Amino acid sequence: MGSKLEKAIWLPNDIIGVVMESLSARDLKQCSLVCHSWRPYAQPLLFDQVTVNVSFRIRSYNFFTVLRRRDLRAFLTSNPERGGLFKHIKCTSNIDDITSMIPVIHHCTQLRSLTLSCSLAPPLLQQIGLQNFPMLKKLTLLDAPSFEAVTQCIKSMSGAHAWEDLSLSLAKEYTARSSDIPPGQPISFPSVQAFSLYNAHRPSAAVMSELLASLHPMLMSLSRLVVQTSGFYSADILQLVEDNVTTLRSLDVAQVFDADDLLPRVLRNRVLQDIVLRLPVLPDAVAAYLASLETIFSDPQNFTAVRRASFVISSTYGLLDMGDHCDSWTRLSEFLSRFPYLEMVTLFLERSDGDWGFQSMYISVDDLDVHPAFESLRRMGRLLVANYS
Repeated sequence: MGSKLEKAIWLPNDIIGVVMESLSARDLKQCSLVCHSWRPYAQPLLFDQVTVNVSFRIRSYNFFTVLRRRDLRAFLTSNPERGGLFKHIKCTSNIDDITSMIPVIHHCTQLRSLTLSCSLAPPLLQQIGLQNFPMLKKLTLLDAPSFEAVTQCIKSMSGAHAWEDLSLSLAKEYTARSSDIPPGQPISFPSVQAFSLYNAHRPSAAVMSELLASLHPMLMSLSRLVVQTSGFYSADILQLVEDNVTTLRSLDVAQVFDADDLLPRVLRNRVLQDIVLRLPVLPDAVAAYLASLETIFSDPQNFTAVRRASFVISSTYGLLDMGDHCDSWTRLSEFLSRFPYLEMVTLFLERSDGDWGFQSMYISVDDLDVHPAFESLRRMGRLLVANYS
């Protein structure tokens, strides 16, 4: 009887690992107590990502949440071996919480990424001794309040450390360089391979230009570029794409590319695997852009390495406009379906900022999901439609 029961509940180790990756932190805790064979799979996932000092507990997956600063310090002091399980730490608390982490963070020898409030990053990065964390490659800076704060954070990252991924989120009240501070030299720092910039508000062109110009020396060999700036157009962002056109593997910027020059060269770089294309807002501009895309994608020299292509469509794109452009969408869909390495085409529909009053006039996710123009992609299982947030 015991032998039959043991065979009935036996699972291959790789299946156990896959199942546990989708479990909540509470379930992972229970799994780690089931038996010795499950513990090595559950425990690393449980402590993989750590959030320090959040004001409320959220239901999350594979997150160990610390609500008070003394929790993390006490936990690592009494369980220093657990620090080696921490891969990603997020701390957006106050300066006292940061200070309390310094004596114990050296236990986290396998740390891969840090997510910090921009105002709190310098004291932590300057004191923890980055040479003790050789696997720490990614830094995410949240709520950058000013140009000076960003500069201070970058300088505290230590040029001797081999950073690979930098992510920067600007605060709502982000301010440019103070007029009392003379312009300095561009930041001297080794190049990173991935850069992400997020700003949910609308900065001025001068603010964006100043920030990117300062960071430019470390953004010259990017394999991944993500820039989300809430419908903001910046020639500096396109220049950043231009400067990395031969190395980019993943590209997602909130910009409309020049379909006659820059976009063809981006697609011909033969290393690009993931691209997001934003369509213009005005119907006539959309028609012209789709015509250019048809020309680009009909050329077999383009799109040779791309695995995933996404199109971001404005929330004000009308049903009548879609009807007028149906033939162009159909031809574009057929061209895309011919590329053997293309895995998925995603149509993102931007969410509207408010109640337009005439929502029935505009295209919806449901409309795109069944529109006949994309039948060739839908038939091959290569079409995904979703809201863009």
